[in-house]
Amino acid sequence: MTAGIIQGDGSDPTGNGDVINLTHEQVRTLVFVYRGGGFDHKLAEKGLNPELAGF
Repeated sequence: MTAGIIQGDGSDPTGNGDVINLTHEQVRTLVFVYRGGGFDHKLAEKGLNPELAGF
């Protein structure tokens, strides 16, 4: 979420926008793409180290 790869659904009552509703299959797909380096560029743009940023 910090890198803008996924967005909240707007249902957070505090207004943070950090509530997400993903299926198991969607999470699995995100993990596969992340592990394959598919988000490295987006993470680096936000100053995040892709090797330390996730799963």
